[in-house]
Amino acid sequence: MCDFDGIVNVEPEGDIDLSMNNEPDTDFDFDEDLEAKTKSFKTITIVVFSILGLLAIYAGYTLITSNVDWGFKINWNFLESPLAGPCMVIGFFLQFTKPFRFHSSMKEMIKGSDGKWRQNYDIMSVMFYSFLMPILSHLILAPLIIGGMIWYAVAGVIALIGKLAPYLLTLLLIGFNVLGFIFVKKRDELPKRYYILIAASILCLSVNLGIVYLFSNGLAFETETVVSNKVIVTGNSVNLRMGPGTEYGKFSLQAQKNAVYDVLGEEGDWYNVRCQGESVWINKKFCQPRDANLVSEETVKRSSPVETSFVTSTSNSVEAVEVVAENKQEFKIVHPIEGATAMRGKLDNKYEIVMQVTRPDENNIVTGEYYYTKYNSPISLTGIMAADGTLRLEERTNGNLTGRFIGSFMADGFYGVWESADSTRTMSLLLHYLP
Repeated sequence: MCDFDGIVNVEPEGDIDLSMNNEPDTDFDFDEDLEAKTKSFKTITIVVFSILGLLAIYAGYTLITSNVDWGFKINWNFLESPLAGPCMVIGFFLQFTKPFRFHSSMKEMIKGSDGKWRQNYDIMSVMFYSFLMPILSHLILAPLIIGGMIWYAVAGVIALIGKLAPYLLTLLLIGFNVLGFIFVKKRDELPKRYYILIAASILCLSVNLGIVYLFSNGLAFETETVVSNKVIVTGNSVNLRMGPGTEYGKFSLQAQKNAVYDVLGEEGDWYNVRCQGESVWINKKFCQPRDANLVSEETVKRSSPVETSFVTSTSNSVEAVEVVAENKQEFKIVHPIEGATAMRGKLDNKYEIVMQVTRPDENNIVTGEYYYTKYNSPISLTGIMAADGTLRLEERTNGNLTGRFIGSFMADGFYGVWESADSTRTMSLLLHYLP
């Protein structure tokens, strides 16, 4: 049909829906709370791993402050080191490489009658400089020098690692917790993300608490192991070794006669003992076992003819045991301290001294003084009694540290050593109780 305006109107054959409703015919299940739940999961993850991070920092603190000896026993004397041989063998082959190559042949020059220098062709000179010196250089000098360079470079790295070990482990521990957080955070859209969060949290928590438990009081790899026996040194100036054999390097100090050491173990003809907190070895032929468990009161009465009191230790506390006996020998103390244990003996079996120490207080602090009988001038002492019965007393003059006594109370006296303030000099110490 056509109207007069030229517009063609087409009649639709069916009904047309002209409404503005554009919704699809099919239903779509959209979780309106998905974003909120994801945000909540992220918040929980951050809170949980923040707590685990603080625990990891505390665990690292226990690592750093623990009494574990992280150092490696390095023998700095290259020639006494068990690795000296292998290092020299490596040095022998390295000397022929370009970085280490050098000319070992030499020649002797002599001045002639005309004033000019010429090579000495004397047979002995030629054999020494052109034959013997190269052999010595290639077989001994070069391997020794290059091997020493290798050893000290490796030993320096090992020593540095030993010093930095607790700090490196602390960083690894914190990094482990950070990796756990990143792993969980990237799983925030998984349907089982809470299971992953719980599993990762338990793993990190177990590691952190395990480190705290093991190192908070040195429970793992304990270096201050309390042992049940001691040895007393019978020789004079006995070498202490870093291992059970003469092939191991010497310790910085020597064991003096009558010095008493805790036994950590034994191997063959050697005792593993503790000296100044270090684990060292002493040959059995220069010492003999001595019971470290202080005897009962009855045993003391039979073995010690003195009337005094001395300090002993038990597994739980430090207590004073009264020893009553007879002593017909009298010795007048120049500066008596009321209630103190008085002892008399010699340093290095030469210098006679008198020492008085008090009983440990509630903090196991011990005080006292000692003097040389030749001078009678008192020197103050202050120290602490360890749980294993070891007493460490520092002597001070005018407020300055001048030395220290380290030893243990036994049935018949006090056995130990005196060492200088810088630990470079030691003297044996044997004191007997005075009435």
